[in-house]
Amino acid sequence: MRDGATTFAPLPIPDQYAALGSRAGLDVSSLDTAYLYSAYARDRVNGTTEASNFHDAVTLHQMIDQVTESSTMFFS
Repeated sequence: MRDGATTFAPLPIPDQYAALGSRAGLDVSSLDTAYLYSAYARDRVNGTTEASNFHDAVTLHQMIDQVTESSTMFFS
């Protein structure tokens, strides 16, 4: 929570995301892919590395595996 907030509230969807979704008529997983490709394109044009990459995916899956393995110790 930030700025003294004490309860959760819905966040507004930025116009750039809301507009793309409504215009394209795509489901959420398709939009996620579109946003990722857009981020890759921005990185390529700007020479940056802000978009997730394969290494990030491997790290995430390793973390998920560790959580799964540790949870089996408690819930088996």
